[in-house]
Amino acid sequence: MKLDSRTLNRGEVLFNRYTIIKKLGEGNYSFVYLAIDISIKKYFVIKEFFPHEFVNRKNNNKIFLKNTLIPSKIHQYNYLKLLFEKEAENLKTINTSKHPGISNFISFHNNTNNSAYIVTDYVKTISLQTYLKKLKSPNQLIKLANELLLTLEHIHYFNIYHQDVKIENILIKKDKTPLIIDFGASPIIYDSMSGQYFNTASPDSAALEQLSLSYPPEINNCTDIYAVAVLLYKILTKSCPINSKTRERTINQGYHDPYIPLTSKRLSCFNKKVLNAIDKALSLYPEDRYSTTEEFRKILNAKTIKFPFFN
Repeated sequence: MKLDSRTLNRGEVLFNRYTIIKKLGEGNYSFVYLAIDISIKKYFVIKEFFPHEFVNRKNNNKIFLKNTLIPSKIHQYNYLKLLFEKEAENLKTINTSKHPGISNFISFHNNTNNSAYIVTDYVKTISLQTYLKKLKSPNQLIKLANELLLTLEHIHYFNIYHQDVKIENILIKKDKTPLIIDFGASPIIYDSMSGQYFNTASPDSAALEQLSLSYPPEINNCTDIYAVAVLLYKILTKSCPINSKTRERTINQGYHDPYIPLTSKRLSCFNKKVLNAIDKALSLYPEDRYSTTEEFRKILNAKTIKFPFFN
């Protein structure tokens, strides 16, 4: 029995090749499935374009725009579809040279079921949240951060930026190394109707330049560095640093930056040099952050105190 009328059925065959096994997850604009290649009996991950606000699925598995959509919403749907296509292009480009921190891109399929699909290799993983419960040493966290930054270094080589590095978009492989997933926020496109640049980054972890989209955004290495620093801040403090847009608005009103530095918190598991590095990477303005992932990594590798810091 199908429990979710929005998703593809277990056993549904796509492109005469892949059989759907189960749903792995979903976002605002997609479903992610585990599937098996019928001929070679190998597992793959298939991401289906499905913007929940805009579409319904009919009995034949095709998706259709909701009848209640006004023209501006249809316009937005078309831009979301374009972003999905650009995501596939970016993944294909990054996979010109393989990297263990990114799933191998296999193929892109457009207009099947009135939707679009990205196929990547399946890698057995656990969630970062599950992995964090097992962390006992601050050195393990620094090792994780190093590997994330090395993967981002590979992505940046192609002048592509992930723009949505967060706990939900990081999985941990059997060898305890991270896998960065979901490149949906990596493209930015210009919306001629609104006169703004449009992408799907998460506001809570987005750098200021990602949220100021009325002019061409200056996205670069330090945009992803900011997101990694947000991730580290959340892991260490169990709370999210204040949103970058709120920080800007507060400063523009004549007040001090409301960001609460890690160096002001009781985090004796790290020396101050490391905490300062994370604070610097969380600078509101790009020019005040580290300009390369290598520079950030070198500072993070400063000696840490080796004792448990997770309860």
